[in-house]
Amino acid sequence: KGIFLRTGIDYHFNDNNTIGFSGFTMYGNRNNDNTYNYILLDQNHIQENSYSQHNLSDNENNGYDISIDYKHEFKKKGHELTSSVDYSSFSFNNHTDYIFDRATDDSFQKEKSDKNVTNSSIQTDYVLPINEHSKLEAGYKSSFFEDNSLLSANKVIDDALIPDYTDDFYFERQIHAIYMTYQNRFKSIGYQIGLRGEQTITDWKNADSQGENSSSDLFPSIFLTKKINDKNEIQLSATR
Repeated sequence: KGIFLRTGIDYHFNDNNTIGFSGFTMYGNRNNDNTYNYILLDQNHIQENSYSQHNLSDNENNGYDISIDYKHEFKKKGHELTSSVDYSSFSFNNHTDYIFDRATDDSFQKEKSDKNVTNSSIQTDYVLPINEHSKLEAGYKSSFFEDNSLLSANKVIDDALIPDYTDDFYFERQIHAIYMTYQNRFKSIGYQIGLRGEQTITDWKNADSQGENSSSDLFPSIFLTKKINDKNEIQLSATR
């Protein structure tokens, strides 16, 4: 079973300014109850052993997302400034019991997986038309991602809990970007030149180790368009 809800509203202060709010939330749950019967045969197809395995699992997913958007339109057509802030948080939980019914012994194994993920971002974009054919676009965006996953598995034999595996994994990534493009036309050839600079920062750790990394990169791009007639054109692009 699952429930999903989405809502949003835009408010126009005047002809030039608009602010928007939107939200999304979800809850889902799924239960499984399965029984498997096994018969073990030797090479002559004579039964050597048999046992049954009963699996009980409970899965739960829930989370939400919230966004705020702002737009300012200047007097000149196409001249605008937009900004947005977004935050989301989701969890994914799975608990499973494996129950074994054997002639020699009865045992069961418990597995647990709890995963929590958060995403957030802030972004601002600016568009400046210069004339009929040319315009300048620039922007900035920062995004943040976190993942925390707790995994564990335990065996229960003769009422004794025996740890089999456990790990607590945490991962964080930040990406900060500044970008700009310029678009214009030279005679019958249109062109757009862009450059994006990014800085990426990552951190991670688990039960045994940890690490971090930081890197910076540039991503240039160029797009060329040659119009042949009213119905045909040729495009050429190169990007990193």
